[in-house]
Amino acid sequence: FTQIIPSNKQQQQPNANVTREEKLVDTIARAMLNPTQTHFTIGVIGSSVAAGHDNCRYDNYESQLTRTLSPLWETAGMEFTIQNAGEGGGCGDSMRNQVYCITQNVSPDVDIVHYSWTYFGEDSNEKESLIRWSQMMDHQPPVHVVNVGGNGKKQCLDSGKDQILLDHYSVYGYNGFCMRNAFWSGGNTDEVIFEGKHVGDAFYNTTRYGEDLQSNTAEISMSAADAQLRKDSLGVIMRNWHPGPLGFQMVSDAMAYVYATAMIHAIDRIEAKFSNPSEKAAKQWESRPILLKDDLPSPQFCDPRYCSVDTAPTCLNFEKPTFGWYGASIALPDDDLNPYRGTKQNWISYTKPVDPSTYMIPKLEQKLYQQDPDKCQFPDRCGAISGEYYSGRLVFKLPKMEVGVIAVCVCCGKDVAERMVLENEFLQVELNGLILNHTSWDIWPEKKCVRLVSQHGNIVGDSGHSYLSLSLLEGNTQNVKISHVITI
Repeated sequence: FTQIIPSNKQQQQPNANVTREEKLVDTIARAMLNPTQTHFTIGVIGSSVAAGHDNCRYDNYESQLTRTLSPLWETAGMEFTIQNAGEGGGCGDSMRNQVYCITQNVSPDVDIVHYSWTYFGEDSNEKESLIRWSQMMDHQPPVHVVNVGGNGKKQCLDSGKDQILLDHYSVYGYNGFCMRNAFWSGGNTDEVIFEGKHVGDAFYNTTRYGEDLQSNTAEISMSAADAQLRKDSLGVIMRNWHPGPLGFQMVSDAMAYVYATAMIHAIDRIEAKFSNPSEKAAKQWESRPILLKDDLPSPQFCDPRYCSVDTAPTCLNFEKPTFGWYGASIALPDDDLNPYRGTKQNWISYTKPVDPSTYMIPKLEQKLYQQDPDKCQFPDRCGAISGEYYSGRLVFKLPKMEVGVIAVCVCCGKDVAERMVLENEFLQVELNGLILNHTSWDIWPEKKCVRLVSQHGNIVGDSGHSYLSLSLLEGNTQNVKISHVITI
């Protein structure tokens, strides 16, 4: 993260970091002044790192950051919330398909977007697309990347492409945080601290709330021996590839410092505005000017057909959790506008079963918090709408589209789309009554997804709407599970 307080040199000659900070300060000031806004919300999309797996949910960086910043926002008469849509890899998702679901996975009116897909490879296309789409959302939120990887002292966002994006989109607040570099910058040069289950970072051996943990004052009853084990567990920097609580505390503290400093600057700006007698009360808050695709700089890496649009893509995501609004929707079988009204439409909802009491929770914490399950349990689940040949049709009412791209993703796994959709001769797909030819389909944007239509020009059916129908013909032996419908 770049510091919010600019140096004297930066004050004299604005640079990318100053404009980046300006967007964050402005975001917070606008939220405080907005007479209709009661929450300041960060929306997180990401992998199991974002979810906080191999810990208690209480220990992930989002929970720690919420506990730190909530009292500050309460003094402003607002509630600070984080929508954590982080999800484990078992569903087969990555940033390649989930960025298209930004306005469903989190609310379209979030104030800041966090993006965390450490370990998933080159992602300049996805990062840039997300930056551009976020500026089409209600509050034009800045995008902040959270990265917990890195080798040696090489910056995790040090590639040429990363630097280009950081400079190119600084005015929109694009920023990134490298957890391991924060430890190195603090003076710790010993790589051993990043080995799995290592306790302590040479400064602290547990989290701040771990230091306060005593067997006789714990939130639940535990022996002195168990309290010490919990303290040690809270002092882990990396469980494996997932951070432990002390690693997440570094992430939370860095963000809390930057955001709290931005709040101070925002309050100073508000006070200066109110103390100016020339300012009229009616002008104390104004929404940001609406941005169109042509207002943004030219794309550097993302496909302009998809990332240079006036409206962010929409998505129908059956996985959990989601906090926003769907694009496509399942048409009711008896809806008068459903072109397949009167036909069998019996696909059913599916959620991949897990044991919530053990799912991605360390054994020690399972034992200690059996009587307080909400402290540890994770909400992320693979999900889909499921059908077989006897299920009839699955009919989606499609939203208005700018490009006309339609893709479906399936559950559950990374390489299931080819077998379940692309090469399934018994799957019949219709768009407004027209049967789509399998030969025009391709795997996109992830291996669990198939692009059915590349561009259809927003053609509508007889009802004035577009409908997509999926049906499995007799002879099909697969249970087809649709997890996403992506539309652009």
